[in-house]
Amino acid sequence: MGLSQTLATIPGVASPVLSGYIVQHQSAEEWNIVFYLAGAMFLVGALVFLVFGSGERQSWADQQHHPDDITQFCYTNSELSDDSPE
Repeated sequence: MGLSQTLATIPGVASPVLSGYIVQHQSAEEWNIVFYLAGAMFLVGALVFLVFGSGERQSWADQQHHPDDITQFCYTNSELSDDSPE
């Protein structure tokens, strides 16, 4: 999980730098380049999932619980104080 979070953080750090490099004069054409690049990155991610991904439930996600494995804890306070409102 740490590796995936690290890789996911890189675009968040690099995108303002890249956008600042591309957008020098605040023109619409420069911003179009930035948005086309962002769209291309999303499209590449979707294509990678389409080719390699799957929507099937994995074996490690099926946890079988038996009633004997489950322990219920119930704590009660059996003492009542004298200064409780009646």
